[in-house]
Amino acid sequence: MEHLAGHYLLFVFIAACGVIQLAAAYSKLWGLLFFKKRVPSYIFAAVAIGGAFGWFFGCDNHMEEIMHTGLEGAQQVRFFLLATIVAAFFTLILSSVINRGLSSSSEQPEVSAGITKEGLDTLREENYLRALLSSIRGTTSVSMRKDKK
Repeated sequence: MEHLAGHYLLFVFIAACGVIQLAAAYSKLWGLLFFKKRVPSYIFAAVAIGGAFGWFFGCDNHMEEIMHTGLEGAQQVRFFLLATIVAAFFTLILSSVINRGLSSSSEQPEVSAGITKEGLDTLREENYLRALLSSIRGTTSVSMRKDKK
């Protein structure tokens, strides 16, 4: 049972990272991407999602284990929530490290100069940790840049 639970956690974690990258690339949230361009992000997402499903359901006899002795519904929910939360934090931290130089002054084609962004739109111009710190301070680098003009 622990073997299956561990594999299920890994499967959901990898697939969730892929889904987050897919959504971030589609939405042009540059601050969440592991890659600087959208095409490699789409490729990573496809490989992560497809690879996770292929590995989990195609190898190591997981389908038979799930059908006969598998995880109960409550266990699956707990493991799914744990894996997706860990994947979200992993994405936020890794993308902030990778994109540490990303700021509102970066040369991204979709960035509109002088417009204050809030919520997830902030991640189009900044990485998560920078956006979080700006939010805590009550400013964004975009609004600070606008005020300096």
